Order: sequence, then structure tokens, then C-alpha cells
Amino acid sequence: MKRNLLFFLILLLFLTGFACRPAPKAEPTLEIYVFSARKSDSSDALLLRGEDFAVLIDTGLKDNAKKLSERLTEIGVTRLDCVILTHFDKDHMGGAEQIAEDFEVAQVYMADYMSDGKPYRNMVAAFSAANIPFLRVSEAADIEIADLRISFTPSPLDYDGEDESDNAQSLICGVTYGESRLLFMGDANGAWLEKLCFGAYNLSCDFLKLPHHGVWNENLIWLLTVSMPNIVVVTDSDKDPADPQTVGLLDSFGMEAYYTKDGELHFRIDKKNQITYEGKD
Repeated sequence: MKRNLLFFLILLLFLTGFACRPAPKAEPTLEIYVFSARKSDSSDALLLRGEDFAVLIDTGLKDNAKKLSERLTEIGVTRLDCVILTHFDKDHMGGAEQIAEDFEVAQVYMADYMSDGKPYRNMVAAFSAANIPFLRVSEAADIEIADLRISFTPSPLDYDGEDESDNAQSLICGVTYGESRLLFMGDANGAWLEKLCFGAYNLSCDFLKLPHHGVWNENLIWLLTVSMPNIVVVTDSDKDPADPQTVGLLDSFGMEAYYTKDGELHFRIDKKNQITYEGKD
């Protein structure tokens, strides 16, 4: 009887100890949110979020700024480690004032030119009023934020003040997370996109944000050839859908392509380069 009791107590201690073991900690992941303009003009606003960091690449249109701010709050963002403004078109920097007002922002990185438009002046004034430091990226540089390494490649082209010249000033952002590489192209087009495709630039990636909302450009053929991503995101909208030639090109390459005209996109990437599409909102 005593022997059975002793065996029972040992078994109980073993099972209790096993049950009290802490669950293995989940592996860290990077979440990517690509926000949708839906029925308005196409625009760019993308969030990179980890357990202890948040990075916003472009801020979309001013008309959608409040909605973007509310969505970031819903996701759980209270502070942004940095905001990256690839260039100063209204569909990329329009929400910057709202972001400066609603969030603590540690640093802003932006393309290295100055626009003479009122939206640009208002944006700079908003950053200054909120005591948010901003840096114009004038040469290739790397920064580290938690588990991210962000590599900036600025445009070497001169700015002449024309609308299309803004696109040619796009600041290219390569993001490394574990074994994964992501590439965010702003609206790079024309001579700048050609230089990127045929110059000594590292465009290889697993995840590509296609430049210029899916507008057709023959250099997209070379971009896809040198970058060879598994996943391509196109920031289009119902009002400005991707050009049929662009859609056909992506299909011909056999790449997984996602379009923000279909809604907000959400991806999750682990450090071993497993990319999961979490769905659209």
C-alpha cells in the first residue's frame, strides 16, 4: 500500500511539473500591412511591425490620413521607430501631418530633394512642430532597428520640379529580416528605374513592392528578371487599377501577385524566409 502511494505521489509530481513548464516562446515574425486606398486614387502606405518595433513606409493620401491613423491604432501601434518617405508626391506623403500629430515618431528618413509645393512645406512644418527629427538621405546608407536592417539607395538624378521628376527621386528601401529580403521601390520609373535595373544595384529580393502602382513600363521586365521575388505587391485601386500589361507580365513570370484594389493586404514573415499571406481586410 505504501509503495503504491509513493508511486502515485511521484507520478503526481512528475505530471504537475510537466504541466507547469512554460510553453515554448513563439518565434519572432515580421508583419507587413499594405494599406488600401480602395475606391480613391492609388497610394502607398505600408507598415512593418515586429514585437518591439514599427516602421511606416509612406503615408498615403491626405484624404485617407485619418483612416490610416485609426487603422494603425487598431493594429496596436502607439509609437513609430521611423517613418520613411520615398518621395513627395501627394499619394505618398499626404498623411504625414496626421501621423506627426497622432503618433510619437522617433525619426523620419526622406528622399534628398525639396519640393516647392504647399503640401511639402506643411509636412516639414508638422515634423518641426512635433520635434520629430528628419534626415534627407543623400547617399547609400544602412540603419538597424531591432531585427531589421534597412538599406537606403537614393536617386542620383537631378530634380527639375516636374511631376514625373518626383517619381525619379524615389528613395529605394531594401529591408533584411533574418534570411528574407524585401524591396520597396517607391514610384521609381523612367531613367531611375533603368539605372536600377542595369546598374550595380542589389535588387534581389523575396518580397517586392512594385513601383508606380502597376503603371506599365518596359523596364518592369528587367526589374522582375533581376529581382526574382516570390511575392509582388501592387498598390493600385479601383479608380487606378494596374495596367493590363503589368498584370499579364506578373502572370507570365508565375509570381504571386497581390493588389490593394482588392483591400488591405497582410503578410507574416519569419526569419527563415517563410512568407505567409494572412489575408485581406
